[in-house]
Amino acid sequence: MESPGPSSGRRLLIESLTVLAADAPAQVAWLDEHRVVADDIALDFEHALRMADWCKRACWELVRCPTFVRSIHSFTR
Repeated sequence: MESPGPSSGRRLLIESLTVLAADAPAQVAWLDEHRVVADDIALDFEHALRMADWCKRACWELVRCPTFVRSIHSFTR
């Protein structure tokens, strides 16, 4: 299985925040649509935060990789 990319983490964070910030009727509709319990709103948000943190750390490691840095420099010459 491939690791999630930054866009996946960002998308999940936006989606989870949208539901978390919604008013009660919208949250109830989301729960009914997805057939989950209320705790899943908070769990989705927690999962999205962890994924966003993973993506941030993965990107940081990538830019510290000498091979990656050399490749990027070769594109700019």
